[in-house]
Amino acid sequence: VFSGYVKEIDDKPSPTHWGTKIPFGELLFQSGEKGGWVHGVAFSPSGRYLAWVDHNSCVSVADSAEDKAVTRLSTEYLPFLSLLFVNECQLLAA
Repeated sequence: VFSGYVKEIDDKPSPTHWGTKIPFGELLFQSGEKGGWVHGVAFSPSGRYLAWVDHNSCVSVADSAEDKAVTRLSTEYLPFLSLLFVNECQLLAA
């Protein structure tokens, strides 16, 4: 995940769960997980969690409050293509 903040266009952002200094192009998060290409990405309503689904039928969630620790759920289903947070604690993948 990279910062999209453009100094000349955007208002100065407040610190986020993912970092405090966020110049354009700054790397905010990179997962070391190997799972093929990513099909869908979603942030939780507060921005604390980042979830994604990838081509090897896994759902992964990174928690910015826990040193960006990644929790990964492997499934036996075909790859999910999208996901969304229903609320801060519930995630729906399809």
